[in-house]
Amino acid sequence: MKNKKNVLFVLLHSYRNKPKSMNAVADLIRRHYEDPVIEMPKTTLRYTSTINVNVMVNNLLKRMDALWAERTAAGEPPKIILIGHSMGALLARKLYVCACGENADAPFEDEIENRQQRPWAAYVDRIVLLAGMNNGWSIDFHLSLGNGLMLTIGTMLGNLLSFAGFKPTAFSVRKGGAFITQLRIQSLSMQKHAAGKGVGDALTVQLLGSVDDIVSPEDNVDLISGSTFVYLEVPFSKHGNVIRVNDATKVGVTTLGALRSGVLIQAVTETPDNLQ
Repeated sequence: MKNKKNVLFVLLHSYRNKPKSMNAVADLIRRHYEDPVIEMPKTTLRYTSTINVNVMVNNLLKRMDALWAERTAAGEPPKIILIGHSMGALLARKLYVCACGENADAPFEDEIENRQQRPWAAYVDRIVLLAGMNNGWSIDFHLSLGNGLMLTIGTMLGNLLSFAGFKPTAFSVRKGGAFITQLRIQSLSMQKHAAGKGVGDALTVQLLGSVDDIVSPEDNVDLISGSTFVYLEVPFSKHGNVIRVNDATKVGVTTLGALRSGVLIQAVTETPDNLQ
C-alpha cells in the first residue's frame, strides 16, 4: 500500500553532482508514495566555483515560494519533505531555517532578501540528511588516500584563488567556515523560538554511511545544533554511494540497494517515536 498523496519532495544533490544523481532516490519515492510531486533544483558547483552559498539559498527560497503558490492554487497545501545529500543537506537545513523567519538574536545574511516567515514552513514534515556534512569538511586521517589527495590539491588551488580575490564556494562550507558557523547559530535560534512561532521543530533525520570516506563521524554529527536529530546508520555505504538505493550488488541474500532503501524509507515514513 502506498503512502498518501499530496506530498512535495525537494531533493538537493551534492556539490559536484547534478540533479540526476538523485534519480534513484526519486524512483524509490515514487514506489512508496501516490503521485508525489518531486522537485530537484540544479545547484551544481565545480571546485573553482565562487558563488556565495547564501545566494544559492536565496534562489532556492524563491523557487520554493513559487512551488508553494502553484500547489496551493491547485488545492490543499502539500506536506513537504526536504532531502539533501552531502552539501545538499546543508542547503536543506538552511532553506528550512530561512523559511521559519529571521530572529533578532541570529540575523540572516545580507543575501537573504525576504526574511519573513514563509507560510510553507509549517508544512515541512521532516528533513532527511544523506551524509550531511553538518560541521563542514576538513582534511584529516579519516579521508581515503584518493579523497585526501583531491582535497589537498583543491585547497591549494582554492588558496591561490582566494589570494587573487575569488574565494571558492567550497571554502564557505569547510569546518569553521562562515556558512557553517552561521547555520549553527541560526539553527539554535530557530529551535529556541519554535514554540512561540509555531515553526522550527520539524523532525530532522541524519543518515550516516557506515564507511563514509569524506566526512568523519565527528563532522557528520553536530552535537550542538543537531542534538535533536535522529541518527540512522546506512550499512556498507560511503559518502557518495549512500544515495545509490538501486545498487544491485549482492550482500548475503539481499542487495546494497535494498539495505539503503530500507533505511531511507524508514527515515521518510516512520513516526518520530518509532525512529527514536
